[in-house]
Amino acid sequence: MTKSSRPHSGQDWSSGRLVSLETRLRLSLDREHPYPFRLPLEGRPASVLALFGLSENHPGAGPKLLLTERRTDLPHHPGQVALPGGMRDPKDRDPHHTALRETEEEVGIEPEAVRLLGSLPVLNTFVTGFLVTPVVGVLSVPVEKVVLRPEPGEIARVDWVSWSSLLDPSAYRLEPIPDRDWKTDVFEVSDFRVWGATGAMLRNLVERWRLVDSEPGTR
Repeated sequence: MTKSSRPHSGQDWSSGRLVSLETRLRLSLDREHPYPFRLPLEGRPASVLALFGLSENHPGAGPKLLLTERRTDLPHHPGQVALPGGMRDPKDRDPHHTALRETEEEVGIEPEAVRLLGSLPVLNTFVTGFLVTPVVGVLSVPVEKVVLRPEPGEIARVDWVSWSSLLDPSAYRLEPIPDRDWKTDVFEVSDFRVWGATGAMLRNLVERWRLVDSEPGTR
């Protein structure tokens, strides 16, 4: 029996850090920053969750982002590093519900442990035909209080990576795709290589975060 990912009530562990992170992410989501390409807003609906968390044991470490690596034998996006998520189920109420359900199924984090803040613009994956809503949320308990349980039939590994490492300009580059006439956003963080649709979503969120950085009085 694994430990539950349900939040623990009454814990004043964050000392305002969680509120500050939520505020910063809301400000970032409020900024206008379209994707640098135009694609048809059509496809099979799906959602992913950009889930941020904070450490109780290392309060100075800054926010972390949850990433998964898919198995190499899957029909869609095999071996790719991704945000937890997947296709909409007919029973899902909305894209947010899809993101929460898929996150619980893929990595074992219960919806009650997540505070949703909003979403980035939808993104057409164009090669695989999905129309993805990137939902943004924060873990309402410390990352140490959840047990990540990757779904063995789909997820090869899952881990938290430092958000500051994604903000580091040296971690990012535009890379040509072989046999294609376009380039993809690539992030190299820890031992994860993030590219494709996930790279584009993270690039969009990184740029929104930087827009807030550039405004007087918001750092």
